[in-house]
Amino acid sequence: MVPSKILVVFGSTGNQGGSVIDYVLKDPSLSQEFSIRAVTRDVSASAAAALTSRGVEVVQADADDLESLAHATQGANTTFIMTPSSFAGEDAEAIELARGKAMADAAVSGGSKYIIFSTLPDVIKASGGKYTKATNFNAKAQIEQYIRGLPVKSIFYAPGWFMQNCAHVWGPRRMADNSLALLDIVSPGTRFPLIDVQADTGKFLAPVLAQPEAFAGQTLSLASEIRTYREVVEIMSKVRGETVHYRQVSADEVFGSQCPPLIVERMGAMMRFYEEYPVFGPDMDRLVAQSVAMAGGRLTTFEEFLTRLQESA
Repeated sequence: MVPSKILVVFGSTGNQGGSVIDYVLKDPSLSQEFSIRAVTRDVSASAAAALTSRGVEVVQADADDLESLAHATQGANTTFIMTPSSFAGEDAEAIELARGKAMADAAVSGGSKYIIFSTLPDVIKASGGKYTKATNFNAKAQIEQYIRGLPVKSIFYAPGWFMQNCAHVWGPRRMADNSLALLDIVSPGTRFPLIDVQADTGKFLAPVLAQPEAFAGQTLSLASEIRTYREVVEIMSKVRGETVHYRQVSADEVFGSQCPPLIVERMGAMMRFYEEYPVFGPDMDRLVAQSVAMAGGRLTTFEEFLTRLQESA
């Protein structure tokens, strides 16, 4: 039986898009309902070739090339959109916003009945205008509002803090006294909703793909668990077999004195928002529990992710 619907996936070779594709291909029901059109800027990349080997249609498109977007989205039933963020460059927010709008416009023009967009909360609104420099949040919140105004049904999901960050920016450091420490500018009680974005995005979105009408207009808050920095280092210590301390330090100690001030400012605004406000709002615990309950499969715990990371090191 040939699937009757086309699912277009932007960011197909990345964590989120790749997770959606992997889930659909493995699911007996969704794989019969959807054929996948994976969109990538480089069809010659090894990740694109891996998708082709699994029977996925891989097409080239660039968010700055409107003609390529039109080709990629033609005839789609559902279009999955995510926009990579950048903390560098004065115009990073404007560029991400323009690209998100272009992909959404192409989805509508191509005939999509649904858009699924990877969003983030409106930090400016939630903080009453206190935090305005978290450009990665700002761009996605604006794209969400733009999509809501388009003549298409849309579903939004906000992924929590990526567990994948532990492999680089969120990993503990070996200090001068040979101790291990996780450094950041915020207090140890700061709470992070955590998600294994590579393994679990598809699981969270499975019910959305199966019953999009039931989720139209909603914004889902996706995380498998919520942890404070105190709990994060406790779990890191258990997995590593060596004590990891949390240290609240200056921005220079976290980012390095040579880090461009613009990046420090934007990262700092994001972290301060996490510290002062529940990132998914005052009802964060209930929203996360709701997403966990509806997920189409067992989700990855933070301890399991770190164990897997440790074994692969």
